[in-house]
Amino acid sequence: MKFNGLLASPGFSTWLEGAPLDVTKMLHRDDGKPRISIFSIAHLNDTERMFFVSLLLNQMLGWMRTQRGTTSLRALLYMDEIYGYLPPTANPPSKRPMMTMLKQARAFGLGCLLATQNPVDLDYKALSNIGTWFLGRLQTERDKMRVLDGLEGAAGSQDAKFNRKEMEKLLSGLDSRVFLMNNVHEDGPVLFHVRWVMSFLIGPLARGQIKGLMDPKRDAFVTKKAEAASDNPMARSAKSVSSARPVVGTGVIELFAEAEEETYRPHLLREATVHYIHSKADIEGSRKVVKVNPILETGIDWGTTGLVSEATLKEEPEQWVPFGDLPGYAMNAKNYKAPEKDFKNDLYREEREEIWSCPLLDAWGEIGETEAEFRVRIAHEAKEQRDDAMDKVCDAAAKKVKTLESRLRTAEAKLAKEKAESSSAKMNAGISVLGGLVKAIFGRKTGSRGFGRATSGGTVTKATTAYKQHRDVANAEAKIDGLQEELEAIRDTMEKELGDIAENFDPTSLVLEKETLKPRRTDVQVERVALLWK
Repeated sequence: MKFNGLLASPGFSTWLEGAPLDVTKMLHRDDGKPRISIFSIAHLNDTERMFFVSLLLNQMLGWMRTQRGTTSLRALLYMDEIYGYLPPTANPPSKRPMMTMLKQARAFGLGCLLATQNPVDLDYKALSNIGTWFLGRLQTERDKMRVLDGLEGAAGSQDAKFNRKEMEKLLSGLDSRVFLMNNVHEDGPVLFHVRWVMSFLIGPLARGQIKGLMDPKRDAFVTKKAEAASDNPMARSAKSVSSARPVVGTGVIELFAEAEEETYRPHLLREATVHYIHSKADIEGSRKVVKVNPILETGIDWGTTGLVSEATLKEEPEQWVPFGDLPGYAMNAKNYKAPEKDFKNDLYREEREEIWSCPLLDAWGEIGETEAEFRVRIAHEAKEQRDDAMDKVCDAAAKKVKTLESRLRTAEAKLAKEKAESSSAKMNAGISVLGGLVKAIFGRKTGSRGFGRATSGGTVTKATTAYKQHRDVANAEAKIDGLQEELEAIRDTMEKELGDIAENFDPTSLVLEKETLKPRRTDVQVERVALLWK
């Protein structure tokens, strides 16, 4: 079964008439851009739904096992309303492949996104293998307990921290359109508020509406077999022979193409294999070149070059098809040596092969690979290198942030100490001034003038100390402000670098270049030069 775009069938039987499911072609369009394939099974009964879902999951599992390991997301399988396909007790056909993908798919770059309204209806082992959770308001206590058990099991499988009481408190306090995201690889859960969305859709599509959407796309689902069947020619009626088959000399190779006209006409067939090597890219491949030129009475028509499929060539002619005239020079095997030599020289001078390359990824295309095919092939490599580059930027920024945060904590502790000392110094200076005034007043009455002067000197000293403490506080605050500005600058720089990396490694905007490969003379091998009746 092959599906493109929005897909559903008016009847389940039409799904079973196609070719086997080609998951690889479902991932990208012909121009290399990712595609979304939607399977709607709302019009099927329960048995048919289970059959189709099981078939699809097993096909996805088979495709997954053919991929190489990766840490980046290659494809995403999203299934809405998982209820009934992953139950906690029964074992329907859909359960085994789904469980296998939940356990192993991440290693192959396949993500699984499952949605349900009742977590209690899902298998506990499945919940324990889910690393990222998006949780809304849970209606029943059983659902909450099942979610908490699953979160705890997932955290335990990843050796991550899990605070059950705190998580239970967060789940109990969720409001409308507020969700909790828990990732076992992060330090803790995150609460977020989704944007307000109003949909004017009337509901799920009916069978008639799906048919209306799919009718313009049905031509793309015509199988090659049907196309070939429509192109098969009708049996030819017997024709009277107007000319017998000419007799050629020994050594002349004769071949016959499928009759397309009423008479066989002589042509010169030249076949060669051109080998290409690119040492830097470690690319090596060959391409077959076939050229066909009409043989005229006056000589070979080099200006008219045609093609012929090797699969259509035969060693015997079709019956009842007459032959045209064959010039005498075409009957001699020696006359085929010169075209063979010229053919090899021409291929060496003129035959070239272009391959695509991506300088950013240091990646090279394969011989005969189109731009779209090359973009599809390097898309995942671009994501992997993008993720690696982002990880390096984040790690470098994290080290700087950690160092600055340590210095910031030290500066804040010093600021608190300086503020305490400044406050104490101000209080001592104030008390000293007040005490000095009192002593001075009472000192004059008792005649103790010298004491008053001594007190005045102590007051100046304490005032100076208070000023210095105040200045130290200002310096500590300035240092904290500077550290905070450095932190903001690091975060801004990191965000800019991450944005640049995401833009540079975008698979759809990667800059590609073409490189021309030239064969060596020894890499051109002429396979045969023959007389072709066509």
